[in-house]
Amino acid sequence: MHDYNLQANKEVPVIFRPSVMKYCATILLLAVVGTFFCISEAHYNVHEEVEELKKLLGDQVQDKPLDDKHESSTRNKRFLFSSDEPYCHDKLGCFPIDGDFSDRPVNFNPNSRETINTQFTLFTRRNPKNGQNLKADDISTLSGSYFNADRKTKFMIHGFLESAKASWFQPMNDELLKNGDFNVINVDWGGIRGSKTLYTQATANTRVVAAEIVYLIKSLVKTNSMALANVHLIGHSLGSHISGYVGKNLSSAIGRITGLDPAEPYFEGYSTAIRLDPSDAQFVDIIHSDADSITEVISGEGGFGSKELSGHADFFPNGGEDQPNCKNGILTNVKLENDFESVNDCDFNSILCSSFKDYEDGKCSIACDTTDNCNSMGFAAHKPANKGYKKYYLHTTGIDNNFCASGFRVDVTMDPGSLEFYGEIDITVSDSKGTKQTFKVNREKNVLKAGATHSYVVAFPKTMGHPTSMEIVWTRDLSWWRVITKACGFLRFCNNAVKIHEIALTTSDKNGYYFCGSGKSFTSGKPTSIYYSKTSC
Repeated sequence: MHDYNLQANKEVPVIFRPSVMKYCATILLLAVVGTFFCISEAHYNVHEEVEELKKLLGDQVQDKPLDDKHESSTRNKRFLFSSDEPYCHDKLGCFPIDGDFSDRPVNFNPNSRETINTQFTLFTRRNPKNGQNLKADDISTLSGSYFNADRKTKFMIHGFLESAKASWFQPMNDELLKNGDFNVINVDWGGIRGSKTLYTQATANTRVVAAEIVYLIKSLVKTNSMALANVHLIGHSLGSHISGYVGKNLSSAIGRITGLDPAEPYFEGYSTAIRLDPSDAQFVDIIHSDADSITEVISGEGGFGSKELSGHADFFPNGGEDQPNCKNGILTNVKLENDFESVNDCDFNSILCSSFKDYEDGKCSIACDTTDNCNSMGFAAHKPANKGYKKYYLHTTGIDNNFCASGFRVDVTMDPGSLEFYGEIDITVSDSKGTKQTFKVNREKNVLKAGATHSYVVAFPKTMGHPTSMEIVWTRDLSWWRVITKACGFLRFCNNAVKIHEIALTTSDKNGYYFCGSGKSFTSGKPTSIYYSKTSC
């Protein structure tokens, strides 16, 4: 397996690694959050769990030495909350928690196969609503089902605290079957000893769930001659890393893995042996939509998704942290409506760029003139031609639950006779359909220089018609530090009217729309309109 990451400095003690320190600081939060959700979603009996943990911690807490490569004078032992022997099953194998897994500050053995009770349900165009149960142990359920090895097979795998009864499963089934004649298999490990338990335990359970999927896939290969290249694993949260384990166990022969907000805690910053990475399938694509730091969860602004690059193509809608009209706070995970739309209704055109700031500042070309420069987030994503991690950025709208948007490059050219100024600009575009869209540029209130062109990237709904006019409102920056550093004697701060020569909108297919300032003065806070021109000003 290829490790795409630079190796961490092995001289640094494990406890001082940023990832370990961060997770040590948040492990109590995770336990509290995990317990809370278990109560609310699974009616979990907390008293039973407490008694069980008391027994476990009372008799079975053991000191486990670190591997030699992690020995240090400051920390040479960690806690292993488990028995001496790893959990083993005659059909699934053994699940030791030594080696790379021992880097985690707290380790549990996974629960048993019987306790997790992973279930598989098949949906096809012949049975789009009434699924058929599949069991690797019972060949008759495979041969007697509507499974067809000539079709491509999509596995959908949920994450922490979820189950296959989650509200997004059936709509995703419907969209997939609308798109193609697939075998769609829902993976359910959502019992109170599966995904709906403490996060540390659910993390341990993922390896058993992955082994169950591998067992089923091998059975389908044996009995139905299924081709591994036709298998596509779609995993959300912990389901993303489950997909990675499946790929590792099948020698990376799986056709594709799509990770929807791969879980951050206990994975980000750790070895690729214990998390999803590009070598797990022929093509791995990742969508990061909830990747705010988990340390901010307590304030209601953090996220459980990882920012770590984990695929051949990593997509960051709206920067990958917060999504428009997504206000579920701590419950917010990937905005799966994006993925529903991406199957049939939207290509979510995305731009190759080094950072979201550079993308928004127009520093990356939005022209789709090379194979790697543009990609489509979601179902239509393709593997970049060149090796290495590729980061793609895009805007979505969130208007009326329609997230599909087109990226426009906005070039604001100041008039040579205009004074420099600090401030932001609000632009409302009216189109041929009578609809309007407002966006803001120069949000960091940088200086706009006379005669210079300043570039930005903004999003318009796909339904937007031909732009016909713009209403411009620029607002002078009155920050106190501007008053001190750019006093009225320098004119640029006190300037209350500026001149904009032209504003140009350019699409990814290089269509241009021009709006001429025509020598108008734009007064701070006063709306001023300019109109479409067929040619550059």
